[in-house]
Amino acid sequence: MNIAEIIISVLLPIFFGYFLKLIKVFDNQDAITLRKFIVKASVPFVIFKNLYLADVSVFSQIVPNLLAFIFVSVLYTLLSKQLSLLVSKNIKESRAFSIATQFGNYGYLGWGIMFYFFGDGGFSRAVFFSMFFWPVFLILGFLMIFLETKNNFSLNNFALALLKNATIPILSAVLGLTFNIYKIQFHPVIKDFIFTFSSFTIPMILFSIGLDFNFKIDKKKLKIALISSFIRLIFGMVFALLAVFIISRIFKIDELTFKVILLETVMPTATMSAFFSDFIDMDKELLASTLTLSTLLSLLTLPLWYYIIQLNYINIKILPFFIR
Repeated sequence: MNIAEIIISVLLPIFFGYFLKLIKVFDNQDAITLRKFIVKASVPFVIFKNLYLADVSVFSQIVPNLLAFIFVSVLYTLLSKQLSLLVSKNIKESRAFSIATQFGNYGYLGWGIMFYFFGDGGFSRAVFFSMFFWPVFLILGFLMIFLETKNNFSLNNFALALLKNATIPILSAVLGLTFNIYKIQFHPVIKDFIFTFSSFTIPMILFSIGLDFNFKIDKKKLKIALISSFIRLIFGMVFALLAVFIISRIFKIDELTFKVILLETVMPTATMSAFFSDFIDMDKELLASTLTLSTLLSLLTLPLWYYIIQLNYINIKILPFFIR
């Protein structure tokens, strides 16, 4: 497929989901149920299948992708914290801005986008990139809360959230890698079940994003939401290039890893950002508006970034500087 066809194939399930929500075939509760099913039941199968079938040589890209994720997460955290009080003097708004800017939708929207843009190889690297999303997400998030409130860090809250959200995807990845390395075979019936169950995951991820769309954005919050979205969707490319530059001096990264890191870094606000609203008082309406706006704008910026990094000039002049 050419670039236009790839972009259309990404947008179709998203807008189909929104259309069915618009004509009231699905409601908000249906979207929540579907998303829960995808994350808890379907995503583990697609992670396992992809890593089980992956070329063993791809595993050399696990550490570079993981380090890039940690590196850009720390940069986003530092920048969002520094800018939060400049963006708004209202403490609730500044906290919402900080959380919304801090974390990207790497493992949900990111996986779907990487699969459509780069196929199974892109999906594998996206899994490597966000494999430890929850530990990093919780550590940096609770650190921000501690710096804001000076309240004692709740190890119990951290452990429970980590166990609930990180266990299944990490276990799926570990099992997929293990079964691949040791060439463990399945009975055809089991193999067919795993492969069939995983086949609809990526389209359903994008479909459920369409179900979540809400074009109602508080105009009073628009300016702050736009600043946060600009940092994540545009300025974030500076963080991405810095990350691949530093990491490529230490580790060998391939062309696909280079492109996946760039695009993953400029993902919109993570849907999981609202998690921290239970632990610190913030402007929830601003957070919701930023999430909606950044996701909508990403439907324009992500295809644009994809087009740019696929240009012959980038592949000939820029890529060799990072790929060794």
